[in-house]
Amino acid sequence: MTVSPNPVTLRVGETVALDIRVLPEGASQDVTVVSDHPDIVSVENIGGGI
Repeated sequence: MTVSPNPVTLRVGETVALDIRVLPEGASQDVTVVSDHPDIVSVENIGGGI
């Protein structure tokens, strides 16, 4: 799996869109992303991607 950008550092109120790809090419691209600290950071699905 590749995640871009990596690493990510955000300040309060900032957002980032991650590009997540599962390897090898042709493998299912179904990915579930969750936060271990939902009180600090949230994750949402936007535009059919993560």
